[in-house]
Amino acid sequence: MKITMTSLAAAMIAAGSLPALAGGPVVVAPEPAPMVSPAPMMVMPMGGDWNGFYAGASLGYGNAATTSGGSDMVYGVRGGYDMDFGSWVLGATGNYDMTSMQYQGNTVNSVARLGARAGWDAGKLLPYVTGGAAWAMQTAAGGADSTEAGWFAGVGAEYQLNRAWTVGTELTTNRFSGNLGSTDELNVMTLGVNANYRF
Repeated sequence: MKITMTSLAAAMIAAGSLPALAGGPVVVAPEPAPMVSPAPMMVMPMGGDWNGFYAGASLGYGNAATTSGGSDMVYGVRGGYDMDFGSWVLGATGNYDMTSMQYQGNTVNSVARLGARAGWDAGKLLPYVTGGAAWAMQTAAGGADSTEAGWFAGVGAEYQLNRAWTVGTELTTNRFSGNLGSTDELNVMTLGVNANYRF
């Protein structure tokens, strides 16, 4: 058989168009990259847990005045019980502060408070208002001791460091009328910080 150049070229073109035979090079398609699911978002609860008893200590500064007065350090103990209703917190509170504030020759030795507080549950933060009855233990210029009853009102905020400990600040005004036999009203202002353990 006579093979021409034309027939040889046609045979080579046809061979090139055939699929690769076994044992020939195999092109493997790359596997798709694994899909990584995004980490679930942590949703923090809006409200905190303010239920239960607490006890703590406070340190601050105060001023006692009628027509004139003086200032001194204030330190004491505090405690109470809170009930958390979701958005709002209601509770009973008590404080006993010791000091040596002087005014017109008299000395305020301590101030005790017993009342209630109402606050907004903002998660770990509890801003609140407070008020109730107050008593001032005083020593007159002549040396006589007395206790004067009155009332107090204030604002404050408390922050949860963890499930057991909180820190806070509080500003109060304590008013006493007819103190030490006088008709002048005694105003004791206190501003302090506190640390509390919640049971």
